[in-house]
Amino acid sequence: MSMCRMFLCSIFFLHFGVATAQQTPKEVASSFLPPGTRMAEIRRFDPKTGTAVESVPAVLSGHFVSPESNDLVCAYVNVSQDSQPKSLFVSVLHRSSEGYAIVFDKSFYERFLWVQDFATTGLKTLKLPGESVDSIAITTARGASLGAQTELYHWVDGVGTVNLMPSHPPAELRACLIVIL
Repeated sequence: MSMCRMFLCSIFFLHFGVATAQQTPKEVASSFLPPGTRMAEIRRFDPKTGTAVESVPAVLSGHFVSPESNDLVCAYVNVSQDSQPKSLFVSVLHRSSEGYAIVFDKSFYERFLWVQDFATTGLKTLKLPGESVDSIAITTARGASLGAQTELYHWVDGVGTVNLMPSHPPAELRACLIVIL
């Protein structure tokens, strides 16, 4: 196979996953992971000991593009082995007759899924009042003292996935402003 054809095939499989009906959502999402990353986890912790008692891959299903679609949202992190900071990535995979395709991909530099009340609560699906498709709530944090930042993504036909939350400064800017005042 020529190098050009191999390159084109690689690009195709990065953007269009080949999924069968027998694959689980985790298997489908895992087929889209870039090299050097791993699936993020949604964990529940024991409030007395702080140890994880349940851990599942950060893959949720919903109807994000249309009321009839069977889509997935997944979160993954880089697994840096050097001084590269860890970052969070969130993708939406839309299922069509040809397989799954990435229709949304967002990176959160040096951030992680928010954990509150001894559970990961940073990735949720929800249905807004009057809407026929699901939305995705992503709450990230950089550290306990800097607070969390929430973004709400919703599919708009002809536009794609848009953030419905108003613009707001990053948490670290709010912390600096409080110190100055």
